[in-house]
Amino acid sequence: MRVERRYIEDTLILETEFLTADGSAVVLVDFMPLREGRPSSHLIRLVVGKHGSVSMRTELIVRFGYGGWMPWVTQSDAGELLAIAGPDLLVLRTPVELRGEGFTTVGDFSVSAGQQVHSFSAMASPILRFPSRWMPWRRCARPGCSGSRGQVGGELPSRPSAS
Repeated sequence: MRVERRYIEDTLILETEFLTADGSAVVLVDFMPLREGRPSSHLIRLVVGKHGSVSMRTELIVRFGYGGWMPWVTQSDAGELLAIAGPDLLVLRTPVELRGEGFTTVGDFSVSAGQQVHSFSAMASPILRFPSRWMPWRRCARPGCSGSRGQVGGELPSRPSAS
């Protein structure tokens, strides 16, 4: 396999082209839009099929705190992958079916000529957005609150309580 990397002229958009032995090719496009006042950083990744069909594998190993914190990983009601550790949150949206293998998130997919597969990642503070199933816990994560579990903060419920 031949791999070539280049920036699109006068941009910070990185293209990585993969050319297989049989002549099939895909281009991986990575870029980070300017924040423009948003509280989070975004990374956009596109895999664009150029010739033939190429089998791809994505692997995501998330660590926060300069590699010292392994996040809790779950899936939101909307199908987003959420990785949370301390004050850090990573949200990943992609049509690729993802699964956990060890402490790595992986997905296998194919891209044919003319197809595009995308992913969108955002880094933010978890305080900005909680999954709905956390709401009972969040309401009781303050001094003096005795939640449905009868203790301050309570335990993280797997689904909202009926109360």
